[in-house]
Amino acid sequence: MNSSTPNRTLAVHALVQNFKMIAADIKEFKNDPMEVNYALAFCEVAVNIPPSWFTAAERILIVGIITELYGDPHKFLNDLQSKSVSFYNKACHTSKLGHDIVDTVNRLHELHEKEFGAVN
Repeated sequence: MNSSTPNRTLAVHALVQNFKMIAADIKEFKNDPMEVNYALAFCEVAVNIPPSWFTAAERILIVGIITELYGDPHKFLNDLQSKSVSFYNKACHTSKLGHDIVDTVNRLHELHEKEFGAVN
């Protein structure tokens, strides 16, 4: 990480690396419904943690992935907020990880607070 990278844990850094890999192979992801679900699950995590953990370019990348794989980013957010869909929970159920989005987001906040203090 460099001076322009926001304070973020290695877990969030890994999330950003996943977005870069997804973007590089977006055409391949679009052809596989399971990969689309996993990619949107990562996006779901990203929109549930503070935007300050991402650079402006990374936020644009996330919106681009949502647009490419889901369509309207506003609809994506509204669907998540209404709880009519959770790509993350579906991915966890499929992979039998046993965590849900709330647990994961809470854990990311705990890790951040431990390393950097409270989120601004």
